[in-house]
Amino acid sequence: MFDQMTSDAFAAEALFLRAQYPRSAIVLVEGDSDLRMFQQLLDMDIDRFITCYGRQRALDTIEATINANVLGVLCIVDADFGRLTGLLPNSLHVVVSDFHDFEVMLMNSKSLERLLIEEGSREKIKAQTDNGRTVLEIITTACIPLGCLRLYSQITSAALKFEGLRYRFLGRRLANIQRRDVVKEVFDNTGRYVGLKEANEYINAFDVAAIDVRELVCGHDLSAALGRALQSLVGSRPAIYCAASELEAKLRMGYSREEFAQTAIHAEILAWEQRNPPFTCLH
Repeated sequence: MFDQMTSDAFAAEALFLRAQYPRSAIVLVEGDSDLRMFQQLLDMDIDRFITCYGRQRALDTIEATINANVLGVLCIVDADFGRLTGLLPNSLHVVVSDFHDFEVMLMNSKSLERLLIEEGSREKIKAQTDNGRTVLEIITTACIPLGCLRLYSQITSAALKFEGLRYRFLGRRLANIQRRDVVKEVFDNTGRYVGLKEANEYINAFDVAAIDVRELVCGHDLSAALGRALQSLVGSRPAIYCAASELEAKLRMGYSREEFAQTAIHAEILAWEQRNPPFTCLH
């Protein structure tokens, strides 16, 4: 029901909260997982958050609050491909994730190390490290072709369907992943094949070395790859314990405020506070 609400409805909710809490910051987030993450990282009660159920809806909502002169509202969203396309949100009331999304931030933190200690096999992880590959490098490399295809879908408006992917192309050991298999699975999932050749050509021509891959790969894809790795490559966990949503929850729980304080988004939130007294999120 809530995901059908309009940005105007969420802006009206912000206006209501401003009347209820005249000196408290109000934070807009994309979804429930972002709410759970920032509820533990920010010094704010949960009733000062508004979940907008979508990135664009959150951005439209902050614009509506600005137009309505509702002060002290901050919007926190994923960067997505913004740094690769040059299309990051242009608003002093919007802050974005350090990398592609917040799950990628978690993967590139000590939270992943803590999860692997609990869920992985020390011997199997050491075997990969001895071969010169960290778990993060393995799962990131496995997700690069899918990240390229997600970017292709966005910049060409191909509207490919990624929700519901079963990630068959990953296999059990995340090795010898064929780009054409990635494209085929996504197009099968979408239920159409117009543009299949062009998508393959785009991925094959993409210069990965020219970018920061943390801006390309999607955190949910990394979580799926990590789940596969924990079943065989770096662990022996049953599949039922390796669902992406469960792993992401564990990553959030292992992420500390101290580590968050070292991020660019933390600095951006501080800068927003300085521009918008008396509203604060962090202290």
